[in-house]
Amino acid sequence: SIPHDLNVIPRDPDSFNEVRGLLPSDFFDPFNRILTLVGLHPIVVAPSRDKMALWNGSDLAEKACPLIEEALDKGRLPGLVPLLVDLAVNLETENCPRDEDWSKIDVITVPGSRTVERAAEAYRAYLRTDGRAVVITSGRAPYWDPQNSGVGVTEAEASAALLRLLGIPQERVVAEIRSMDTTENASMIPEALKLAGEKLCRAIQTVLLVTSPFHLARYRLNSTLLFKEIGFSPKLFALGSRASVYWPETYFLPNDRGDERRRKRIKMILNE
Repeated sequence: SIPHDLNVIPRDPDSFNEVRGLLPSDFFDPFNRILTLVGLHPIVVAPSRDKMALWNGSDLAEKACPLIEEALDKGRLPGLVPLLVDLAVNLETENCPRDEDWSKIDVITVPGSRTVERAAEAYRAYLRTDGRAVVITSGRAPYWDPQNSGVGVTEAEASAALLRLLGIPQERVVAEIRSMDTTENASMIPEALKLAGEKLCRAIQTVLLVTSPFHLARYRLNSTLLFKEIGFSPKLFALGSRASVYWPETYFLPNDRGDERRRKRIKMILNE
């Protein structure tokens, strides 16, 4: 989960297929259709070093993004916007609690972020548990931040402070302040769950993951693999944070002002 990890270690085919089975069978289709549409080669998803290196190449989004932007602005590929929306929504792999599930949630986990929307969604979720859950915030500062070694306030501490300001009691918040990427967010969960269980004085049985919609697929996958590795099988829900109602197609409107926001959004979705 460190973007563009240079040390690619392929899984053996059985392990690869098991992990691949945790995602929908057509999960990578929108991405490959977009590559084909803008004149790039689709990428085969397979447990081999050369295939993984292509997916993992740091220049992939850099190469695809200008082609996508040019096609959007010239309007020459009318099927492109629906495909980009499909790709964005495809990442939003929610598993929302039903009305009767909220009262059973023990822990809400929210990974680090430079925005408040994830913590705000965790707060709304906490309210729906009637104060039953413990909220675990996680994250120090990401690897790509050159200031990550000397950060004064970690992402987890900032999120925890916001939650306490909103009214969640301190004894209902656990801050995990060491992790620096999604894999580490997940790997630190067992220790934080132990602390949460001590605060609740009961075993943890139901966990709600809260993160940005575009980050849901990767966070759920990392958490599921970690839980399997440690032999923990909670009932798992996942919820995407939203500051307000949004329409994904607005990310991809023609851009005649040289605005960088669209480019950053497209790159983020391609990288995820």
